[in-house]
Parts: sequence; C-alpha cells; structure tokens
Amino acid sequence: MQKYQALLNGTNFWLKDSGKIKSFGYYQTVYVEAENVEEAQDKAIDISINGLAEEIQNPDSEPLVVQVSKLISVQQFPEGEINVGRTFYIEKKWWQFWK
Repeated sequence: MQKYQALLNGTNFWLKDSGKIKSFGYYQTVYVEAENVEEAQDKAIDISINGLAEEIQNPDSEPLVVQVSKLISVQQFPEGEINVGRTFYIEKKWWQFWK
C-alpha cells in the first residue's frame, strides 16, 4: 500500500458556536494508506467527516461538501498524532462578501 498526504477543504458544516448554529468551512491535512489515488481520496474524506460526526448539525437539505485540494504520495507519515487538527473559518453568505 502507498502512503498519501491529502489537503482537504470542507464547506457547509453547520456547527454550534456559543450556542448558535453557524456554517463553517475548514482545512485539514489527512494521512492515509491506500492502493490507489481514488481510494486515498475516499479514505481521507471519510476520516475527516467521521472526526466531526457528533458535532455536525446540518439538516438533510444542506449537505456537507469536502474536496481534496491536493494529494501527494509520501514516503512516511510524520511522527506523533496525525489526522487530528483542523483550521476552521466562518463561511460568509454571498451578500456578506462586500462587508
């Protein structure tokens, strides 16, 4: 199996912030072992979503979106814990971009 590093961008994640539900996006680097690129992408997305499963507040009409922005083959994984951190940002609606 090959080792991969994936940079993910998740969008439309409804999460609680100070008691209010807000739409967040995030970036996360995920490391996986897989037979091929397609399997690596699927595994990385599953790891990312499953890590937030208990916190997601999305109704069925507002699906999550996770894209693999970059995927590279690596020789080894970094030392220490992997697949645990994310960088979140609050998503603006289209009419808020000029504020």
